[in-house]
Amino acid sequence: MALNIQWFILLVMDFSKILDYVTPQGLKDIIKNLQGRISALIDQNENLYGESEKNKMRIQELEDQIRILKGEKPVPRFTESKDVTSDENKTTDKNKNKKKDRSPRRKKIDLSIDKTIDLKVDRSSLPAGAIHKGYRQITIQEILFERHNICFNIERFLDPTTGKLIEADIPSQYKGHEFGPTLRSFIVAQYFESDCTHSKIKNLLTGIDIDISKSQINNILLKSSELFKDELSDLREAALIKDPHQHIDDTSWKILKRNSVYTIVTGNSYFTQFATVASKARYFAIYALSGKKNQNID
Repeated sequence: MALNIQWFILLVMDFSKILDYVTPQGLKDIIKNLQGRISALIDQNENLYGESEKNKMRIQELEDQIRILKGEKPVPRFTESKDVTSDENKTTDKNKNKKKDRSPRRKKIDLSIDKTIDLKVDRSSLPAGAIHKGYRQITIQEILFERHNICFNIERFLDPTTGKLIEADIPSQYKGHEFGPTLRSFIVAQYFESDCTHSKIKNLLTGIDIDISKSQINNILLKSSELFKDELSDLREAALIKDPHQHIDDTSWKILKRNSVYTIVTGNSYFTQFATVASKARYFAIYALSGKKNQNID
């Protein structure tokens, strides 16, 4: 009761007059009580702050899920950037000036030489009595990237009896093609290995005066897939020898709101193959698992 009276005095009177009405022991009790209340309020505030942060994260997750359901992208998450001005993130001069360990550079040895050029000293600049000391060699790696058009003059004969023209045979690697095998291989390598688009490949080739269009590049890429069928089959068989089991899954493509084609995915730990088929029939599933067409179905 006495402590409550002292609290009432604190509320209605100036602090300068409190000392006239409160005993020293009562003032100690008030201070001790205030310390306990402040400590309890600090703990309560920390708990409320923690719950508030959890609620914010939960609300953000729910908003992201709503955006995904609407077909929108969720809000990106950014990590806190480091304060470069703080002493903790500053690199000391000792570490800054420390040289990084670098592996020794590989010497240019066992390089295939395509052309050798002898550089002669101007004899008129030589002093009298100069002694020839052989040659010093340096190797420079270079590349030739230039147009190399070939014109075949095909010899022809006319059979007077039948009136049939007889021509010389065109090399197999050029027969039926408008572009040579090296150029076709270069286009395939640029597209699949270097991730170059049709436009970039066209610009690169027209820069060295190769007359080619994007549609012709596309035809070369489409026909190149036929050349890899045997290699794909061999790789598949080698993978199945190491691991005989397979996983299979499929997904459909909708065109005009109808399931038009299906992609069947098969594979194991050593290979993955995608097959585009017309339906999910058993025949196509067996084709995807075997990698071969015209399989007998019981």
